Amino acid sequence: MLKCPHCNERTIPFSKALFTRTMRAKHCSHCDKAWRISMTVVIIASVGSVISIQVALSFDFNVLFAFVLGALIAGGTYYFCPLSKIEVSE
Repeated sequence: MLKCPHCNERTIPFSKALFTRTMRAKHCSHCDKAWRISMTVVIIASVGSVISIQVALSFDFNVLFAFVLGALIAGGTYYFCPLSKIEVSE
């Protein structure tokens, strides 16, 4: 579980953060405030995955190993990323 950026409670499942879009807001089940994945994190995860796949393939590793490595790097980036607050002005 990931911490909500507003209330700091562990209420956000990793799967929900992994499969959310950067432009779409999700809401915390505890405080009902909006959060999203930062676009910077998405770019870092994408670039890290592509680089790791290219490096693994350049060393003649198995193709499946290269893609699993890329997926692990992307997933790890999402897991350790800070979630962004979405402030709503009233």
